[in-house]
Amino acid sequence: MELLLLTPQGIAFEGECDEVYLPTTRGPLGIMAGYTPVVGELKPTGVAKVTLRGKSSYFALWHGAVEVKPEDKIVILSETALEASSEEEALELIKGRPLSIPKDEEDIKVASAKLKQ
Repeated sequence: MELLLLTPQGIAFEGECDEVYLPTTRGPLGIMAGYTPVVGELKPTGVAKVTLRGKSSYFALWHGAVEVKPEDKIVILSETALEASSEEEALELIKGRPLSIPKDEEDIKVASAKLKQ
């Protein structure tokens, strides 16, 4: 399968994989070749596991979405993706970096006005 992991900063990972495990808002999602096409929302924070030929890579993720395409292509969009050498290290990266949601004053004013309608 092909995997593309994108962040606003650029490509965090691009390459082949045998399996991908992701934390979604509907629970853990394990993807292997031939998986049904799906679009899902990632949890606010979590760890992705990418496996190729028995070797795993880990990524600490913040916010995002995943799309599994019919041609065995996976696209993950994430606010931030930091590579780690283990799941434990990825979890430590998440603990060390607070969950951040941009607080643009104009966006807050617009959202507040819409809620009052």
